[in-house]
Amino acid sequence: MSEENKNEMVVEEVDQDIIGTDVEDKVGDYDHISALQKVVGIIVSPQEALRAIKAKPTIFIPYLIVAIMPVLYMLSIWSFLETAMIIEMEKAMEGSGAGLSRDGFDTIMLVTRITTPLFAAVAAAVGAIVSSGIYFLVCKIFKSSITFKQTLSLVLHVSIIGTLSFVVMVLMTYLTGNNPELVYTSVSSLLPMSMQGTFIYGFLSTVEVFNIWALCVTYLGLVIVAEFKKQSALIVVITLFILSGTFSGLVMLITGLLSGLQ
Repeated sequence: MSEENKNEMVVEEVDQDIIGTDVEDKVGDYDHISALQKVVGIIVSPQEALRAIKAKPTIFIPYLIVAIMPVLYMLSIWSFLETAMIIEMEKAMEGSGAGLSRDGFDTIMLVTRITTPLFAAVAAAVGAIVSSGIYFLVCKIFKSSITFKQTLSLVLHVSIIGTLSFVVMVLMTYLTGNNPELVYTSVSSLLPMSMQGTFIYGFLSTVEVFNIWALCVTYLGLVIVAEFKKQSALIVVITLFILSGTFSGLVMLITGLLSGLQ
């Protein structure tokens, strides 16, 4: 082997070592970020948190928060919920001649307290998996190299932002003295009560402060984690938002129609 060829091989090996070191350093910059730091970061510093999710996706801690928050919300306003349930049951049995003993009511409350945490945990898991599946499919259509674990981690972390609405709902419950029927952070809260049960009311309920915030972070997630072009990420987020609003509108409409038939 000539001296020139030897020199070329040495140069190539050095180049490879340098490139490999750069890649490891870039990944290593975010490997040290803990799961709790990602949870906080998705709120206060989303871009750094998203890069950490891409380097080392975490599932358990964000899932735990998403599952526990609605349970804590219900427990914190349980007295209001209990009163609302009594009123609804009395309305349902009004005129039917049926009655409910105190023991029967206590049994219903006990079952509700037991099943609520279980339902919240299952609903959080199913919701996250379904949402992740949709985003993962979309990412693969756009030929992204993102993994399902990264997608699930992204969806769970973004969902944490939505759980912040429970804090507002608790505050409004204690300020008004009633279990709020309105989502005060949503545009639908500006509509008259007579519009409940309509498609417009259901659609506008998705135009909500924390939902918009979550969509903005989702956009960043698609750009950073899934490596989407900015225009493509924007199209995906807007399309899914419209589809989500349409679904909520249809559910609200159907629910309103069914209630009117009773």
